[in-house]
Amino acid sequence: MAQPKAGFLSGADESIPKTELLEAISCGWHDMFFLVKMTVVGLGQLFTAQVSMDDVAGPIGLTTVVGEVYDESISRGILVLVINMLNITALLSANLGVMNLLPIPALDGGKIFVYLIEILRRRPIAPEKEGFINLVGFVIIMGFGLVVAFHDVFRIFS
Repeated sequence: MAQPKAGFLSGADESIPKTELLEAISCGWHDMFFLVKMTVVGLGQLFTAQVSMDDVAGPIGLTTVVGEVYDESISRGILVLVINMLNITALLSANLGVMNLLPIPALDGGKIFVYLIEILRRRPIAPEKEGFINLVGFVIIMGFGLVVAFHDVFRIFS
């Protein structure tokens, strides 16, 4: 008879696979690349209107998701809850990383885009013009944030 693996997850929920440290690190890297890929695919679907506003959630809508995951996980044990919350954290991290690299003014991706333009032009963009571009980008981002927030609130109370 084979000896069960001992470790951090031994004796916990049987649906959680037991793994060695290096295997867990490798799986973590693959999972993060998968989450980044799915974020990019989701953005593509958003811009091509393959998903609706009902499929989009902001910080307000995320509270509902976290609450649902908590309710489903806590009955299976604290370890399952911690793992599921860490998975949500990883998903949010991947989403924020991808979103921040979009070539939108006022984000890091917008700054990278400005640097590329300056390299191609071989001269810097006037600070006043760059400031105005960032202001426009900021207004667009805040406007989108308000639309998503209102939609989240409407979804919660309907």
